[in-house]
Amino acid sequence: YNGQEGFDMRYCGSGMWGIASYFAKNASYSNGYRFTVPSTTTYQMFYVLVLVGDHIRIMPNDSTLKKPPTKNQKNSLGFLEDYDSVTGDTGG
Repeated sequence: YNGQEGFDMRYCGSGMWGIASYFAKNASYSNGYRFTVPSTTTYQMFYVLVLVGDHIRIMPNDSTLKKPPTKNQKNSLGFLEDYDSVTGDTGG
C-alpha cells in the first residue's frame, strides 16, 4: 500500500447517499461517529482536506446510490462520464 489509494470502501456503511466515505464541513458533526479506542476514553477521528472534484449537489437523500450519477454531457471523446463525488445537505 503506497498511501495513495484513498479511503478503503470495504469499511464503509450505507448512509444518506448510499455506501460511501462521508466527510463533514464541521468536525462537530463527525464527532458523533468518532472511533472509541477499546478499554479507554480516547477517541480518534481523521482531519482531512477533501477534494470533491467535479461534484453534483443532491439535496434529497438516496441511500440506494452505488456511485455518483452520470453527467448529461459528453467528454471530448464523446463518452458520458460520471461525476467524481456527491455533495448534499443534511439539514445543518
